[in-house]
Amino acid sequence: MERSGIRMDERLATAVVDMYCKCGCVEEARRVYEALPAKGLTSWNCMIGGLAVHGRGEDAVELFGRMEKEGVAPDDVTLVNVLAACAHAGMVGEGRRCFDHIVRRYGIEPKMEHYGCMVDLYGRAGQLGEAKKVIDDMPMEPDVGVLGALLSTAGRWEDVARVRRLMDERNVSKEAGRSAIEVDGEVCEFQCGSLCHPQAEEVYAMARDMMRRIGAEGYVPDTRDMLHDIAEEEETPLLYHSEKLAIAFGLLRTRPGDTMRITKNLRVCRDCHEATKFVSRVFEREIVVRDRNRFHHFKDGKCSCKDYW
Repeated sequence: MERSGIRMDERLATAVVDMYCKCGCVEEARRVYEALPAKGLTSWNCMIGGLAVHGRGEDAVELFGRMEKEGVAPDDVTLVNVLAACAHAGMVGEGRRCFDHIVRRYGIEPKMEHYGCMVDLYGRAGQLGEAKKVIDDMPMEPDVGVLGALLSTAGRWEDVARVRRLMDERNVSKEAGRSAIEVDGEVCEFQCGSLCHPQAEEVYAMARDMMRRIGAEGYVPDTRDMLHDIAEEEETPLLYHSEKLAIAFGLLRTRPGDTMRITKNLRVCRDCHEATKFVSRVFEREIVVRDRNRFHHFKDGKCSCKDYW
């Protein structure tokens, strides 16, 4: 950019930060962000939101503190990002404090998405009574997203199944699981239970070998999600979940030490999450997965979310 004469102003830098965050490169995003001599509200929100979606709760709250010290007042987006950061990191007390502080000090009137974040915050931590109290105290009727967060975290699978039956009755289709992986500039997409690819036989063979090898290292399939009829992908045999197929393809095209980047349209299930931890160690790859909710960085048998997501 310097050679081309393009000046990195705040608007362009914020776009670059957003790009890096959405591509799973949060450290690169932070580097560009910190180099900005002046930061407006949009820049602060972008970086806080990026840290949130990568599960960097403490960093996000710390950055919000810096934002306040710089005299930049938060808005609705800031509140959502801070609460999401706390929810993904299990920082319940800090999330409650930030909610009360921002609402009182800056006069922000909480909206549906803010209450939804609070339900998510408590629900993920198993504090179902507090989550229900948030819903009971809301000044508006909760929408399906808020209620769904409460039902799923409460483990009320009969209620979830009832909602699913209602969806079927109203012809609301379920979304099939899809995962995309970029290798050597090529993006390949895999759908749960279906593989239309020139290397289909090789991918399936690698998937089977992959599962065999991690099984020998201690991996045990987790079938709990399959029992609860939550999403279409979870009704399919575990081997054929879309991210496993994408990872198998990536193993065919990468070498030990390489990084694989995968994007998934649904929330990663517990079995695929556990399997991917094993794959990262056994096959010596760093695997970055962006699911519907957040980024997971798998390396050396561990995930950045610390199994809290």
